[in-house]
Amino acid sequence: MFRVLVVLSTGLLILMAVVILRVETARVEHEISLLDYAGDDLKHEIKQLDQQLARLRNPALIRAHVTEMQLRRQATSQPAPDE
Repeated sequence: MFRVLVVLSTGLLILMAVVILRVETARVEHEISLLDYAGDDLKHEIKQLDQQLARLRNPALIRAHVTEMQLRRQATSQPAPDE
């Protein structure tokens, strides 16, 4: 009878260990998937920022901004006409 109890309790402990490991594995896999989604979001944000940076480096756009700033500076440096 004692051997039967030892075998059953050992089997029960092994089954409990297996269940605990499966639960922990599922939890870790879920956490990994959440981190993977966050990584995808960050990659998307990096791509958007890279595209924005490429637009800002556009020589034609830079020239347009410089011309606009020069025109503003000329407009503010000229005295107002007398009436």
